[in-house]
Amino acid sequence: MHSTHADTQYDLFVSYSSKDLPAAEALNSRLVGAGFKVWFDKARLQSGCDWHKEIEAGCKQSRVLMPVLTPHWKDSKWTRYETYGAEAVLPLHAEGDLDEVLTPPLRRTQLHKLDPLTASDAEWDELFAAVRRLLAQPRVEKGERTAHLRYRTNPHFVGRESDLLQLHEALFRGPTAALTQGGTISVHAMGGVGKTTLAREYAEHYWRCYQQMLWVDARADLLSEFARLAEIFDPRLKEVTDLTEKANFALRVLGEQTERLLIVDNVEDEESIQRWIPKAGGCHTIITSRFAGWSSAVQTLHVYVLEPEPARELLLQSSGRTAETEAIQSVDDLAKELGYLPLALEQAAAFVREEGVDFTFADYLQLYQKSQRELLAEGVLGSTEYPDSVMTTWRATLDRLRDNTLARAILRLCAFYASTPIPQAMLERSFDDLLAAAELLAGEPTDSTNSTGTPSPQSASPEMAIRRALKDLARYSMIDRYGHDFGLHNLVQTVQRLEIPCDAERTWIKAALDIVNAHCPGDPPPDDVRSWPIWTPLEPHVETILTHADRAGITEPTSRLMNDFGLFLAARTRYAAAERWFRRALAV
Repeated sequence: MHSTHADTQYDLFVSYSSKDLPAAEALNSRLVGAGFKVWFDKARLQSGCDWHKEIEAGCKQSRVLMPVLTPHWKDSKWTRYETYGAEAVLPLHAEGDLDEVLTPPLRRTQLHKLDPLTASDAEWDELFAAVRRLLAQPRVEKGERTAHLRYRTNPHFVGRESDLLQLHEALFRGPTAALTQGGTISVHAMGGVGKTTLAREYAEHYWRCYQQMLWVDARADLLSEFARLAEIFDPRLKEVTDLTEKANFALRVLGEQTERLLIVDNVEDEESIQRWIPKAGGCHTIITSRFAGWSSAVQTLHVYVLEPEPARELLLQSSGRTAETEAIQSVDDLAKELGYLPLALEQAAAFVREEGVDFTFADYLQLYQKSQRELLAEGVLGSTEYPDSVMTTWRATLDRLRDNTLARAILRLCAFYASTPIPQAMLERSFDDLLAAAELLAGEPTDSTNSTGTPSPQSASPEMAIRRALKDLARYSMIDRYGHDFGLHNLVQTVQRLEIPCDAERTWIKAALDIVNAHCPGDPPPDDVRSWPIWTPLEPHVETILTHADRAGITEPTSRLMNDFGLFLAARTRYAAAERWFRRALAV
């Protein structure tokens, strides 16, 4: 495996799309001929190497990064990713309309117009002179940038390159509203996805873009946090005791034209932070929050769980294992079982690592099937020193919904369905059952209004009450909305089920079963094609709730629903699956 030596330094790094290889080769040839030391992938990368790490290393070891701007270059996320965090950038406008090929972060740099395939000697000489001017400038050292950040970077940061790109380009786009004059974006997701890790990695990757980087923890008192920033800006203010005066001073400084990065971590909602966001100047602000109901005045980036391949990579790297020593199918099965949630993956990897080399991912998966509660309650200090376990990470969010018993009842009932889109109409059809479940959850009848002043479920139409409940769940990233459907993460469902008292589980399964049963059409029958538009989206939920109900020994309406489900599957020529449910119905 060929690797780049860490102490090797280069003058230039050529960033290009593979579709523009002839132009890139011509550029590299002329630069080398002019005496420059160039990092060029065709000369540096060999088969079998970790190309991503090699390219990262090449970027860090090069003084000037030269992107060959064409329509193809802009279409590649990797060319943009390797460009934006460079010490110095000299974009080469080679092809296409400038407005079409230029990305927002590059608008702040001086461009050079040159087509490597047709340029004259005079044009080449101008380019060489521009490169030499950049190389003559003193190097920017990381220590020269004032960084007041929390946490260390995650050594196993994987699968988020596109999110970093999206975040960077959004911050460098022009302002869209009063609140975003300085460049503000909210990174939101449910707990455990890695919002804080993403913000910290952004600071690590793009530190050269800012003179100063600052961190505020919104879980603390914001007045005190901004007063602390004032002391960073002017140490003499440590003698001042008036927190308001110091916080206002910090806001004035953040409104200046100096390029700063402000990360405000763990924000509760928009109202709580609005006063503290710089409205003008050169400060870029990243907000991390579980709150998703931001107004149109705030740019937002919704972060999702990892894709399967990065999830596998995270499990292997965090556990100290390799693809050569582990059964990859077991790793992938575990990642899927944990819903690709980074927090859960890190906890599982830590457990595997601590158990020793003889303990495999297959062993963990087998243990997880028997001991979900204990394993999900295991807290692991990760790169962000985040102590919460999967079991506890969503409790703060649910506390925000304490008074919305209908929303919490929907969440608990849906824990017994599949983690696929759930029809909202199914809930509306069984609104009285939902109200009964909400009262059961509250332990007492629902009051006419809850503490937030919103109408109680009884005072609204079924559709409006359910829409409000789903809206509240979505606002705090507990569900995702898909038009007339919604869905929730499988680990949210698991935690919801685990938190139900043992003596109440059967009651909740029966309530969830009745809601599905009421929505399944009896006329026309399941083997009539006219009923299929309803049965088809319900199929995974019917199978899941029937499995729970069968395990709990609930016979009615389980046996009839099993028979109807079998008729539907048989009509779709899925005879083996149909036979299974017919046999279970007969047994019940």
